[in-house]
Amino acid sequence: MKKITSISLAVMMGLATLGVAGCGNTVANDANTVQIYAFSGGYGVDWLKEMEKKYEAANPDIKIEISSDGMLGKADAMVRAGEVQTTDLYFTTEGVMKWLHEGNGVVKGYDFVLEPLDEVYEYTPIAGDPRTVADLMNESYKDNCRYFYYDKDDEYVSNYFSLPWSGNVTGIVYNKTLFDEHDIAVPRTTEELWEVCADIKKIDGKVPFVSSTETGYAEYLLQTWITQYMTIKEVEYFWNGKDRNGVFGPSLWTHEGRLYALEAYEKMLGVEYGNSHKNVNSMTFTQAQAQVLNGNCLMMVNGDWIENEMKDKAGNYTLDIMRAPVLSKIVEKTSFKNESNAEEILRQLISFIDGEEGAVQPEKANDTDVALIREARNVTYGLLNHNAYIPAYATAKEAAKDFLKYMCTQEAFDIYYEKTGGGILPLDYAVDEANVSVMQKSKLNMYEKASYVPMMTKYAMYHTGGLSYFLGSTKSPEHAFTAKNPADRKTPQYIYEHTIELGKQRAFDRIAEKAGLI
Repeated sequence: MKKITSISLAVMMGLATLGVAGCGNTVANDANTVQIYAFSGGYGVDWLKEMEKKYEAANPDIKIEISSDGMLGKADAMVRAGEVQTTDLYFTTEGVMKWLHEGNGVVKGYDFVLEPLDEVYEYTPIAGDPRTVADLMNESYKDNCRYFYYDKDDEYVSNYFSLPWSGNVTGIVYNKTLFDEHDIAVPRTTEELWEVCADIKKIDGKVPFVSSTETGYAEYLLQTWITQYMTIKEVEYFWNGKDRNGVFGPSLWTHEGRLYALEAYEKMLGVEYGNSHKNVNSMTFTQAQAQVLNGNCLMMVNGDWIENEMKDKAGNYTLDIMRAPVLSKIVEKTSFKNESNAEEILRQLISFIDGEEGAVQPEKANDTDVALIREARNVTYGLLNHNAYIPAYATAKEAAKDFLKYMCTQEAFDIYYEKTGGGILPLDYAVDEANVSVMQKSKLNMYEKASYVPMMTKYAMYHTGGLSYFLGSTKSPEHAFTAKNPADRKTPQYIYEHTIELGKQRAFDRIAEKAGLI
């Protein structure tokens, strides 16, 4: 899912008027021709093309036309172009809630620029089974597609405006071959992760982590650690402009979970710790990923799509994906926080939660501790913004909805699984694991237990207000910890305190006002 430079709005507005698909052939702009634009990232679009063949064979009156590329941000310009462009259905990584929050400011004449998809969610795709698409869909993915608002009668209502096309997980992708060869265990906590990093650095020429700051994948782990400590509920509060107690205001920036996550993040990336490749600021994403594939670096924050994305470039190593280690600072929230071996108790507790053979609940950990750490252990950062959507002005929107209904069938699910090398749609269908890879088996286990980090792109405070975990001139914590010039580096404590210093009532009110909440 590597980032590719977005093209300008002006260019897109020009292209949008052409009504083209595929290699530039003009296609019909009518109710029976569904023009699709798809973002081609790590999962590719072979799955979509195969679904197109199957659907057209069963629906000879409907024609599907697919165009695709890897340009991030292109769809935003296309949607905003309105009826001058003719795309009926999108499969992209856009945060579609931004258009809903903007209302009629996106395209004149439309209160919502996207078509409601409630009838797709109400569809029953399994013969003889009363369950709807909504019943079959993963809760986190489904909730990310639902928009609540006040209608013209001042009634609080909701609609689904998009449909997920990927049930993905992220974590730390690692070289299982070298881990096994050197007897390195998968870390359960961040303190254990630093021990693993020390062991890797003892292997001649090997570096624990690699990343590419231009791509920002490493931030998936930072957000996971923040959510582990703050809890999903408190993160949802944050993006709604509230502190841990539900108070709307600048006190939301004072949560210590952000500081603890930053401290771990610095140990992973910080120049002085030596746990990351020295050229993370100059590497492209492809170059960074190659360091994992050739065995020079043993870990990288990435997603389950890496296997499909790099299938033609894989070397002789077996790659696997691990859950984010639990932030060790979380022991401060447990009943055993004052025990001298609190870290060891935490590790044992995680082994018990993971269901490791022979693992038992530690004597010092009570049931409340188990619930706390289980929630943290299952926190997973997923790209919940991989969504399909239909412009309200589309000419073939009924046929587009019908295609989305097909995408929610077992047949389409199986096509996706095969063509993406183990990827899944977030629907409750069985997976044949007979020939699944090591990484995909781990991915399925993670997905089954995942409690997803709330996507900031869902919230008006982020979209139109500009709310962020960290304020100030620091480009990002990743840059602050990896800058080549020591004078440009910042400490976790500085970033945390500087945010609180800048985040006074006036600053908060500006964000809330832009978001339309005050």
